[in-house]
Order: sequence, then structure tokens, then C-alpha cells
Amino acid sequence: MKKTGKVKLVHLLAVSLIVSMVGCINVNDANIPVTDYRSLVKFVNLANTGTSMGVSVDGNSVATVNYGAASDTINLPSGTRLFKFTYGLAFDTLRAALKSQYAYVAYAVSDPSVGVNKVSYYFFADRYIFSTGGVKDSVLVSFANMSPDTAGNVAGGVGFILTIGTKDSTVATGIGLGKQTANIQVAASANPKYTITDANGNALINHVSLNGQALGRYKVVLYGSGANLKTAVLKVN
Repeated sequence: MKKTGKVKLVHLLAVSLIVSMVGCINVNDANIPVTDYRSLVKFVNLANTGTSMGVSVDGNSVATVNYGAASDTINLPSGTRLFKFTYGLAFDTLRAALKSQYAYVAYAVSDPSVGVNKVSYYFFADRYIFSTGGVKDSVLVSFANMSPDTAGNVAGGVGFILTIGTKDSTVATGIGLGKQTANIQVAASANPKYTITDANGNALINHVSLNGQALGRYKVVLYGSGANLKTAVLKVN
């Protein structure tokens, strides 16, 4: 029992020494490296406001994005940032926290049922910055539902199907507004096609080819509403 007591004492002394050493660090020492924590963000304008979307972060303009398009990937400081989204004379501001070493896709989505003045924003931590784009001879594909037509074609969510050759593979069903699937690995040589269905299994977007895409990560995004339902294929790395 006495031996155990000595072990505990040594352990406590060691902890005290560590704390003391940390307390003696000179933060003004130029030889101590300062870590610059960074995050990546791609902005996607799916807000059909009749004008482009300007994006500012902490008061600095970083992008202007047309409807149905995406910005370049923007390198930003991590932490809580102040975002401003401008549409002509109108604008929205919000704060969002960015994790260090993560890459985000940020969507702006308008709801036509309440007018273009209602825009919602969705931030997804899409992948780790230092992860590779895929594996040899493959693409990684995921799907995001950004259609606000929740009372129409996309009521009850949508399904996402990948077709490789003659085989259909249902990736997911019931995907609601603002939701996305995990990445699916597909051989680039397989000429994969995608189909998006409504809640009853009827095709809304039918057998669109992903052939010709370079190796990497892609996101198929459903947006718009009614007769203007569309998809975009975004390269996210």
C-alpha cells in the first residue's frame, strides 16, 4: 500500500511540473509558430431572386454567384464567421461556425411559395480538407435535395438512383429539403447515370449521364420547383 502511495505522489509531481512548464511559455517569442486554422467553403446560389448573389465574409467580399451556379472554393479562417448574402439592394446576414480543416458547401435556397424575399441557407461539412478526391479510376458521387417545392413534385422527399450499365441501384429515398446522401464510389469508365424520383417512384429527372466527369468528388443537386425543376453537377474538390 505504501508503494502505491509513492506512485501516486510521483504522478502528481509530474503533472505539477507540466503545468508549470506550460505556464512559463513566452507567447511573445517569435520562434513559437502560430497555427493558422483554415476552412474551405463553396457557395451555391439556388435563390431565384432575379439577380446574382454577392457573398461577403467578415466584411470582405469573396464571391459573386449567378443563379444555378457555384463559386470557386474560398479559403477562410476557421471559427465563427459573419456572412452577408446580397441580392441587389436586399441582403441577409448570419453567423456560422466553420470547423478547422473541413470543407463546406453552402447553399442559398429561395422558397417561391412565400416569395423571393425568403431565402434559407444550408451549410454542409462536405469532406475533410486533406482527404483525397477519390480512388484510381473512380468518381465519388453524392446527392443533395435543394428544391423548395415541398408542396408539389418533391412532397414527401425524393429518391436518388444510380444506373450502371443496365443495373439500377437506389441510393436513398425520402430525401427531404436540405438533406444529402453519403458519397457513392463509381468507376468512371462505367458511364453512370442518375435518376431522381418523387415519393411514389415516378421519375422527375430521368437517366442523366455523368460520363466525361474527371476523377474526383461530385454532388448532384436538385433545385427549382414545378416545371423548372433542374439538377446541377458540382465538383466539390
